[in-house]
Amino acid sequence: MTPFPHLITFATGVKVFVDVRSKHANHSTAVSEELRKLGAVVLDKLLPTVTHIIFKDGSKTTEAKANKYGAHIVNVSWVDR
Repeated sequence: MTPFPHLITFATGVKVFVDVRSKHANHSTAVSEELRKLGAVVLDKLLPTVTHIIFKDGSKTTEAKANKYGAHIVNVSWVDR
């Protein structure tokens, strides 16, 4: 039995696109793997069906499309919650 079963599926039904970067690296793949473990559907392409964008130092185009699609833009720390 898992100590925190409610955390395992907190992202069920969430369709996310991940754009998480730092000065020297793109961390989107690692964050995407964690989100999949939590039950999220991770999109490889930013589509109108997206519900959340995990965003840190990403592309301005990603941010503009997220606003156009009405998606929630959240910081990568949201995944740790």
